[in-house]
Amino acid sequence: MKFSTRIVLGLLSVSTIRCHETVLNGVQTSEPNSGMQSSNPLNSGTEGIPLVGRDTAHTTCSGESCTPKLRSLKLTTFINGTQESREAVLQWESRRIQIVTQKMQHHLASWLFEELTDLVHFASENTTDIANITQRREALADAKIRASDYAMRKLVYSNVFLSAAVSQLSKAFSKTWAICEIHLVSSRGTAEGFEKWFTAKILQNDERAMLIACPDHYVFGQAYGSGQDGGSILPSHFGINYNETANLPIENNSSFPVRFNGAAFNDYDHVIGGNNHQLRSLEEGFEIHPKIFFPSILPNHIIAEHRWHLACDFSNWITAYIDETGDE
Repeated sequence: MKFSTRIVLGLLSVSTIRCHETVLNGVQTSEPNSGMQSSNPLNSGTEGIPLVGRDTAHTTCSGESCTPKLRSLKLTTFINGTQESREAVLQWESRRIQIVTQKMQHHLASWLFEELTDLVHFASENTTDIANITQRREALADAKIRASDYAMRKLVYSNVFLSAAVSQLSKAFSKTWAICEIHLVSSRGTAEGFEKWFTAKILQNDERAMLIACPDHYVFGQAYGSGQDGGSILPSHFGINYNETANLPIENNSSFPVRFNGAAFNDYDHVIGGNNHQLRSLEEGFEIHPKIFFPSILPNHIIAEHRWHLACDFSNWITAYIDETGDE
């Protein structure tokens, strides 16, 4: 895969802001390779968290009657070596939806939030309630789109400006890298299928698909994008070049043939981190190891919070991929 992404990612304290600009230099996707499959951890004693995905592509027909055969999607998430429930990830997302919604309400026109009003009142009583999280997730993303890219950029501009110097200092005083990683297993789909779906979303400039993945995403586009990670009040602006690894400690495990690897550069073209996401297909489903490199000087709580951001991102992307493609 070959493309680069401009990102603003907050790195200091309680809410992070990410902006990214995607520049496509050509994209190479892989075809499924059955020879790369391995045994599925879900079949060796690891209990998956049920999350039903829609699958209308597989049916059993008798005459004119066809009945869809649905197979539930199970997502198993490991954060810091501990298996976390799907409910825990959704509760984290619910809290972030509330925080981001309130931030937007305080700075943007009220008419943008008509559809969010009832949902916000509901969530204010219990920020971890996930009963209507799908509606809240979609309503928040739609409000961001209605507000326009310009308004969302303006919303985070002061934080982005201030953090530029912070990111420069962070790397100047950091000689090693802090690693932020998680492990996700999906009972459905393939690594190659997910790569194809995700790459297509970027090529199509599908802003809504990117915004819905996590409440801490503000804007997405091939020209510009903005989001928030949930780990810092100050963002840092950087670009990810997936054609450059810049001597980062990137692993290229041959058993994980699908990879999203790249170095992150700040506004001064200095490397301040990078991505090392690796995926592989299993006998049933696929697994992904998302990994981010940050300057080691950053506080541990930022790294810890970003793990949940990654879990939220990839869980929602995988679910959308299965819902849209029915990929077995």
